[in-house]
Amino acid sequence: IMVTDNLGRRRLIRMRWDFDKPGKPEPGRRPSLIVHARAETIDQLRTFKTAFLEGRRGVLLARTFNEGEEVGSKTRQYVLTPGDRKPVAIAVIWDRFTTEGGMTYLAYVMVTTAANRLITPITDRMPAVLEQKDIGGWLGERFPGGEPATPEQLKAMLKPMERDDWTTGPEKPDPRKTVKADQGKLFDL
Repeated sequence: IMVTDNLGRRRLIRMRWDFDKPGKPEPGRRPSLIVHARAETIDQLRTFKTAFLEGRRGVLLARTFNEGEEVGSKTRQYVLTPGDRKPVAIAVIWDRFTTEGGMTYLAYVMVTTAANRLITPITDRMPAVLEQKDIGGWLGERFPGGEPATPEQLKAMLKPMERDDWTTGPEKPDPRKTVKADQGKLFDL
């Protein structure tokens, strides 16, 4: 996950994908996990509010992402790929957690928003894909003029990304056809 450190530098940090649901799990059961935070309520729900408002926001860079369509009792997965093959910047929030044994770890959840035109036939939600101009503000960097983004400005960044060049298909991409990370510019990090 890309984050901004205390010195204002962008860094990539390994994190686990999920927050444990609050409360103790039933004996012998794993805790329930949360993997998404809705953009509409990210500043209201106790599970996400503090991380969102205190700047524990990050970006997950991904070349593709999946969406699932419920078909009876099964889920059909679709892979969405930007036409330019450059990674998309998915908004996340993260936090620090401590296990019962005292070990500390970092975990993130993806922020979701309403689906765009391409994804609506599959499902009603999609990752909140940031525009490149919004990445710095989401990470807590100051805008020209010296001010960080307000909560209202941050929430305005979390909208359905409409791009006409995305493709979707029910199959996983052929790994032999994927673009290597060193071929082409990803983002201005």
